[in-house]
Amino acid sequence: MTFQLRSWFNASGLPEDRRLQAQIFFPRAVSTLDSEDMRTLEALVAAYRPRLIGTRAEVLCVGHADWRGTEPYNQDLAFRRSDEVKAFIDRRLSQYRTFSSHAAHSRGERDSVVRAPRDRMAYDRRVDVWSTYVPLLGHYDALPIEVFVPLWVHRITFRVLESASYTNNRPEPGGDDALDTLLDDLTDRLFRSDGETSQFLFGSEDLSRRQTARVLSTARVNAVHIEDYAEYDVGLASEAHISRLEITYTWGRPEPTVLLTRNYTRRYLGGPHPNPPGPERTRIPRARADQHPLIFPPDPESPARRGRTR
Repeated sequence: MTFQLRSWFNASGLPEDRRLQAQIFFPRAVSTLDSEDMRTLEALVAAYRPRLIGTRAEVLCVGHADWRGTEPYNQDLAFRRSDEVKAFIDRRLSQYRTFSSHAAHSRGERDSVVRAPRDRMAYDRRVDVWSTYVPLLGHYDALPIEVFVPLWVHRITFRVLESASYTNNRPEPGGDDALDTLLDDLTDRLFRSDGETSQFLFGSEDLSRRQTARVLSTARVNAVHIEDYAEYDVGLASEAHISRLEITYTWGRPEPTVLLTRNYTRRYLGGPHPNPPGPERTRIPRARADQHPLIFPPDPESPARRGRTR
């Protein structure tokens, strides 16, 4: 039987590089997960689930093979290993709007050691699971795939998000221009309930109106424009609210800040609101922008984005 190292997951990441969350090891010429591999990945999923409310997490699986076999065979074998791990994680986390995973990536035999001892060859038969988010520590830098070779990926350039809510507390009009309040508002609008006094029902993304573009994986959003439409039916003790966000993303080489602009259109049954909010224009530091799932949208190729999901 082929010697196999034990798979591992660490919610704090590897001390040498916190972005490396897990390593899944395989026997020779095998690309399927065994029961121990699945338990390791279930632990990873369990660590992520409670943290994927309003927090962006981007995962990358990179497959490897040892030096034995032809280069094309090892390239394909490493890809199948990577795709197997990615599919396992996607099936359990893709329902979260803030989670995305890159396409499976293969390094083949490029990082292996020729005629290596048994332990080293066992190490070369693996999948590395990298993430921009470390469950116990928070966000880290961009994924290491960009050090290997920039990939062409599809990114969202326009999307429409719709929601509806009912509350028995009439909200205060207008808004606060402070950055923290702005980001908290966007998060609350999309990912959380309104508490005991309100039932928040986030509808879905209108996928028929989504637009994407092919950009390098090193690209980041440099500008976000939001057209914020809302209609209110206000009564003496309650309020119904229908909302639609039309969001346009501009991608390019990362700039130090992201320009976020938002225009408001409000319609109140019974007439216009006496004090509607005005346009907003805010510069958001790059580190904070890349953490926010609305400003840096998840990968549209993840399974959750292939259908109309909540």
